[in-house]
Amino acid sequence: MEPKQLIEENIEKHTKDLFKRFLNIVEDLHSEHQRIFLKLKHSLPEEHEGLINMADYFDYEKLQSIRKKVLDMGNESVRKNNSEFEKINLIFEFKK
Repeated sequence: MEPKQLIEENIEKHTKDLFKRFLNIVEDLHSEHQRIFLKLKHSLPEEHEGLINMADYFDYEKLQSIRKKVLDMGNESVRKNNSEFEKINLIFEFKK
């Protein structure tokens, strides 16, 4: 494998890993949000359930929207890095 290709692939791999970790954080936040709102629903009188539901902004659709944004940003970052590498010519000189 050519050195330039190796560097490009490593940067792409690490960028994707970073954005997967961002997705894990978002999913953890969503789970925690759902857990807290469930506790809130169980601790308040039933007549407040409508108000609690209205305040629950971090639903499944919001989670999917944020996931899409994170993935779009990750893919855009990979494309930009690849585009920048097109402008570079790497030459390695090995010392003895």
